[in-house]
Amino acid sequence: MRILFITIMYISISFAYSLEVNISNIQNIKGKLYIGIYNKKEGFGIVGEEYIGVVKKVINNTLKYKFQDISNGTYAISVFQDLNNNLDLDKNFFGKPVEAYGFSNNIRHVFSSATFNESKFKLTKNKLINIIIE
Repeated sequence: MRILFITIMYISISFAYSLEVNISNIQNIKGKLYIGIYNKKEGFGIVGEEYIGVVKKVINNTLKYKFQDISNGTYAISVFQDLNNNLDLDKNFFGKPVEAYGFSNNIRHVFSSATFNESKFKLTKNKLINIIIE
């Protein structure tokens, strides 16, 4: 029985990876960065709908954060800088974001967000994702 338990523990640990997110081009050194990892297209980019999420205070023009123990699978990342702490990516009258944002694969549209499918990647080993926000 002990060997079975150790084998099960080894299998579960061997499929958990780290995901380091490197965010660059932060122009305003204020507010907070919302980093969301999503594992499905429904709710992609919506605060509170993420699979795993963190909020980090902006203190520099780059930010690195390492997520630990993430199972292998398909994910997409959405990041935005909340300058006024209202938990939302603010947009102008025409729907264009006025706060910095970015997605995995660095997809950028002028008047719409990137989709989960455009931003997705497979996590099958430890990975570094670079995201440039604008």
